[in-house]
Amino acid sequence: MQKRRVISLILTILLCIGMLPAMSMTAFAEETEPIPIYMDPSYTFAERAADLVARMSTSQKSSQVYSQNTPAITASQLGGGALNVPATAGVPSYTWWQEALHGYLNAQNANSYPQNTSIGNTWNPDLYYSVATEIANEIRERAPKSATVSTDGMQNATNLNFYSPTVNMHRDPRWGRNEESYSEDVYLMSKMGTAFVQGMQGMDQDGNLLDPAGRRKLNPTLKHYVANNSERNRLDGGADTSLRALREYYAAPYRNIIRDADVSSIMTAYSTLNGDPCTWSSYLIDTLLRQVYGFSGHMTGDCDSVSTISRHNFINPYTGKVLTIVEQFSQALAHGMDLQCNGGHGSGANTYASNMASMIAQAVETDKGRFTENQLDISLHRLMTARMQTGEWDSDNIFTTEAAARVAEQTGSVGWQTPERLKLIDDVNAEAVVMLKNAVPDGSSEKILPLAVPASGDYKVVIVGAWQTNMYTGLYSGGQSNNTNRINIQERIVSNINEINPDATFTYLTGYGNSTSSASYTISEEDQATIAAADAVIVVTGTDGNYSKEDGDRTSIVFSNGQASLISNVGKLNPRTIAVMETCGPMQVTQFEDDVAAILWSSFLGNRKVGFGDVITGKVNPSGKTTDTWYQNVSDTGASDVPSIYDYDLMSYGDKQGRTYMYFTGTPSYPFGYGLSYTAFEYSGLTIKKGDSAAGEFDANDTVTVSFDVTNTGSVKGKEVTQLYAAQPDAPAELKRPIKRLVGFEKIELEPGETKTVTLEVKIPDLAFYDEATDRYVVDTGAYEFQVGGSSADVPLTGSINVSGSLNIVPAVLTAKPSQTDDDAIGVEERLIFDKGKIVEPKLTVAMNDESLWGYIIKQQSSHVVKKTSTPFPEGMSFTYSSNRPSVVSVTDGVIRTENPGVATITATAEYNGVSVSTDFVVYVTASNYIDTITVDGTPIPGFQKNVMNYSIEVPRGTTTIPEIVPVNTNEDVDVAYTPLTSIPGVATIVSTNRITGAVLTYRVGVGWKPVTTDFKEGEEAALDKGWVFTNKNANAVFGEDGLTITTERGTLTSTEYPSQNVFLQPAFGDWAAQTHVQYDVTPTASNQQAGLIVYDDNNNYIRFVYERAPSTNTNRFRVYSASGGSETQVNSFSSGSQTSVYLQIVKEGGLYTFGYSLDGDSWTTFGSTVTANYAYPQIGVYAA
Repeated sequence: MQKRRVISLILTILLCIGMLPAMSMTAFAEETEPIPIYMDPSYTFAERAADLVARMSTSQKSSQVYSQNTPAITASQLGGGALNVPATAGVPSYTWWQEALHGYLNAQNANSYPQNTSIGNTWNPDLYYSVATEIANEIRERAPKSATVSTDGMQNATNLNFYSPTVNMHRDPRWGRNEESYSEDVYLMSKMGTAFVQGMQGMDQDGNLLDPAGRRKLNPTLKHYVANNSERNRLDGGADTSLRALREYYAAPYRNIIRDADVSSIMTAYSTLNGDPCTWSSYLIDTLLRQVYGFSGHMTGDCDSVSTISRHNFINPYTGKVLTIVEQFSQALAHGMDLQCNGGHGSGANTYASNMASMIAQAVETDKGRFTENQLDISLHRLMTARMQTGEWDSDNIFTTEAAARVAEQTGSVGWQTPERLKLIDDVNAEAVVMLKNAVPDGSSEKILPLAVPASGDYKVVIVGAWQTNMYTGLYSGGQSNNTNRINIQERIVSNINEINPDATFTYLTGYGNSTSSASYTISEEDQATIAAADAVIVVTGTDGNYSKEDGDRTSIVFSNGQASLISNVGKLNPRTIAVMETCGPMQVTQFEDDVAAILWSSFLGNRKVGFGDVITGKVNPSGKTTDTWYQNVSDTGASDVPSIYDYDLMSYGDKQGRTYMYFTGTPSYPFGYGLSYTAFEYSGLTIKKGDSAAGEFDANDTVTVSFDVTNTGSVKGKEVTQLYAAQPDAPAELKRPIKRLVGFEKIELEPGETKTVTLEVKIPDLAFYDEATDRYVVDTGAYEFQVGGSSADVPLTGSINVSGSLNIVPAVLTAKPSQTDDDAIGVEERLIFDKGKIVEPKLTVAMNDESLWGYIIKQQSSHVVKKTSTPFPEGMSFTYSSNRPSVVSVTDGVIRTENPGVATITATAEYNGVSVSTDFVVYVTASNYIDTITVDGTPIPGFQKNVMNYSIEVPRGTTTIPEIVPVNTNEDVDVAYTPLTSIPGVATIVSTNRITGAVLTYRVGVGWKPVTTDFKEGEEAALDKGWVFTNKNANAVFGEDGLTITTERGTLTSTEYPSQNVFLQPAFGDWAAQTHVQYDVTPTASNQQAGLIVYDDNNNYIRFVYERAPSTNTNRFRVYSASGGSETQVNSFSSGSQTSVYLQIVKEGGLYTFGYSLDGDSWTTFGSTVTANYAYPQIGVYAA
């Protein structure tokens, strides 16, 4: 260990105290062992989670709302809960940030399924449901087994939350992450996303949990909410769009998946929407997701998106200034950002845990009232409910048992790559490949595909392009080091052709398409001859993770590395050329489409790239369909079919042609829903019915049944995606209705000559459009045309109906924000933990089927997106309540009252127009430790809050009359012990002990006076006469003609082995400003050397403002540290070179402390971050270590 250098400093030549306006009183704010509620399966998961939360201290709670490696809490560290039953199992460490976009990313050599855009190409939710089910099964087999509870001797799994799937719309093909999601279409996006969520959560395809105990297999997360379609400005900008586009397009998949799959979690984006940071917006998170859509799971920010709110320079609507760190964290958590993901762009520099003491102390104003620990309780309750739902604390967890049984059957180094799962990857490959072109080459009479490979004899195949052996599997893929079951594109083509003709020969030209130089697409004479002489040429191209990626949008849809020129050049040499494209999304094909006989495309195909080879050789009949419009040209510069990537408008107007097949008025290369087959399908027999009868007139509340026949008129078996579109060709232009929109589809398989009848139902309310003026959905009356066919541009069957009337408005979603009597007075909107003997106010909100909102919305809404206010319920709406444990929470004549400690679930039901909807909320009842108030000479302390423990009272200097400080208590569950004030300055203590739980609270009331200016050059005795006192004085503190000189030595305030020495303090009640001048004999060079000012209550609660040698950076810095309950955090830091003379200032106003520094004593810099601290006996002093 390096020996620490000792230096001397002349400290505080003069301590100047400036007086601020006085405030006379300032408030800062055994026979059978009982089973803990959280371990008792007779309680609901939400009730058990509430008990777990209630057992935690504030610091324990704040440590759990963090994405990585949350600290474990042992059973002995948990409290007794409402019933004072000791904990029997702890809370293991947990990592919420797991990924499973197309396989278990967090485990090596996991099965890697095709990327999500490839999945979208299948148009097969049933197949995708199977994929999601097997991803979840593999995770259950391989996830960490570190729970504190076991099933059949095997520890339950942990880390079962996954940041997948991505459901951001393919608004613009340049977006760097399009490959992660499914489509430009809301309906298709929703169906595929729902299939994934249902499979991952352990549901059937009707949304019912398969486990009889109601557990979830995993907790998936929809991301990135909302309108996050540009990587370029996601950290410091975002989307500006209409409310109609938000509701009908960008947010619609979230709504649909919430309703169909009750998704566990949603992640917000880094970006803003109409000025609101998505991670902050109470409208987006609370009002729209929860109250309108009925989302009941937990929210997480994208990684460090809470920290990076500061990058948007967002103005606090309640102060008019840029949000401080404490304010942005307080408002984000209060507005519903339950979990903070760290480790992204802020590197975890700020967390809920590091800021929680200040968040609670400052009681920041938010849209949901003042920030209190109640918001932390609510968020943590959602998180712990999610963990409970996976069976982490259950000893009969069916998923643990099933996973163990599967593992026992697996063999080999990658046993989880079972034959069934490998076949599933191949099955997706088979349906993911889209045949964009299949023509008859010059000199031939048949279409080039499938290849007519002879059974024997000479057959020459040339495969061109570096991508043919590339094993890139797309964004968010797990590591692969075992090649046992991996197959690249080249290998599958070769093996399939060799199966047909063992005599076939192959030439691999892998030196092309791999660089930006012209050599990448300029073909040598030798290779030209080889290509020209081939019986078949296959050019394999692709895009890698540098072309399109997270944090990196494309600038155009042109191939990189000259691959488009390569395809064209090869095609011109041999008419029997097939272009194979494995890319992030749609590409510009105009450069080569006329030069080749066939074009096959898919996004990335996983670790078994068999799809192209199987289609090329006819082993598979292609059935993939495009999920996006393939524009002819999209570019940041020059001509482009669509506008700037920053333009979030969808509709066409002026020179803009619109976006997506719904609004694009130009001519695409390939339309939405397009894909060729080796057979042909004929559509016929369209019927439109209401119920069982053909009909043309429908009411706005009806369901339309559309039926039609599909016949395979070709010679081979094939699969067809039958598609149903709705259009309104007669709609007034000013309504800006889409050209058409997908309202149904079904994938069918037909033998040659076989006919099947397809029946699809469309609910007319689902055809409603959002009306911005009334903030609700409205069904257009008039003519609707239903179009049926094999793509959006190929609809041979059409039929029309007329719609009249309007929606019958009925309740669809009911939500509650319960609070207790008097909460409004203290700024609390909602709570989880209630006091005994209180009336519960449910604060209900009803969303109707038109998505209009009624009832209580939010205390105040400052969102730039929408500012909603509470609206009286419509006349005729009624409410009823019931309790599952009336002895804990009773319901009498509609009044909900907490009766005894414990937990109960209240079911609220709203009924209107003959339809009812219900919601449950948990009420956790405690026998509180709180007293009613504290009086001083008979007058209650102003601003007294039961949950604020420390109060300070300023009296004039020299006061000797000791005030009478008396606790007032009517809480029958507590005993109160009182230690009176005996001198001034001093502290009176009031100890409240709960008879039921044994919990103890200590209130402290300090009485003292303002600090006074002191010139230490007057000597020690003069300072002592003014009320100064040393803590741990030794010979290293000396008064002299220059003032007080302290020689630094090892020590910290919280250490018992090396306590801080020579801390010099005086009482500092009331409001004041303190300045000091610190001089060093030399610049600090030893790690942690420091000196400055301290505000001190005790060794666990203080503020240090010092100039120090920072240990981590080896630089000298001004720093502010705040300690609460023995936990110290850094609040401010500023580098300031090598100084030997600095000036420091602390200003106290109430419980708010601000900090400034100067190098000359005249020009001052004030830190932006403040500290709020509740000290009973505040002292100001000087400090060196």
